[in-house]
Amino acid sequence: VPSVAYAQATDAPAASQAAPQQAEVTIRTEVVTGTGSSRVFVGPVSVDLTFRPILRDPITGDPFINEVNKTVTCGDLVAGTDVVIFNCLLRKNIKYKAATALQTVEITGPGIENGIVGDVSYATVWIPLAGAADVTGARPGDTVHLESFTVNQSLNVSNCIIPVGTKLNVGCNTLLEKDDVLLAFKTTRIQQVTLTTDP
Repeated sequence: VPSVAYAQATDAPAASQAAPQQAEVTIRTEVVTGTGSSRVFVGPVSVDLTFRPILRDPITGDPFINEVNKTVTCGDLVAGTDVVIFNCLLRKNIKYKAATALQTVEITGPGIENGIVGDVSYATVWIPLAGAADVTGARPGDTVHLESFTVNQSLNVSNCIIPVGTKLNVGCNTLLEKDDVLLAFKTTRIQQVTLTTDP
């Protein structure tokens, strides 16, 4: 009887799986196109405090200023080619010890060399800041943002003719202010950006 050979079947190789594909997504988003800064020097600005004169230290002559709060707001910001034109306001709220004739008096007592009792008052001033900042990458139509500001100030007094008790010329009618203001800007625009997602 002729012999018949049988071949044992083997499993067919599994179909290879397709490699995962990266996907691309297109979105519209705000991108930064440029950054830059400008320095503005202000002053001297004379602040008339005749109605509520400021008290100065009878020993050192320095004005008694308790606190100065500073903010900068910009109502007009325009981007050009590599430049930003700005028109802003520096607002300063100055709290100080007042030297008014009725409310400020000299005090003395054991162990006290100098003493004055009086009120705390304030003056709020708005100072214009205008100019141009070099912002490489800026283009007409970009949106301009004020990123930050730094104010270095010098405050002094003049027209000091008001006495308090035996202390002469310690009340001053004029506050002299100088400021060195650094403004930092950035420009942005809406652009179409293509992102590649992970598989």
